[in-house]
Amino acid sequence: MEWVLSPAYDLLNVKMILPKDKEDMALLLGGKKENFSKKYFDRFGALLELNEKQMNFVYKGVEKWLPNAIDLIEISFLNEKKKMNYIELINQRAKMFLIK
Repeated sequence: MEWVLSPAYDLLNVKMILPKDKEDMALLLGGKKENFSKKYFDRFGALLELNEKQMNFVYKGVEKWLPNAIDLIEISFLNEKKKMNYIELINQRAKMFLIK
């Protein structure tokens, strides 16, 4: 048994707790805490020697995951305003990964 981080660990939580904080994440990701883009994550794919098809498969996973994440937020213990804010934030963040 071992500890592992979730695939998108911390991409949203900081903004939920500290909305005025300019940083997008509490932990560093590749030396950054803010101003992420799809291009930034594409560079990680290149470092892992993933081809475009493999990266698109990863991004498609975000698209498939999004409705389930929203469903979980809707049944969470958060009040209605925080649920709406969380869903708005998660949609905004997921948009950067959606393949057009």
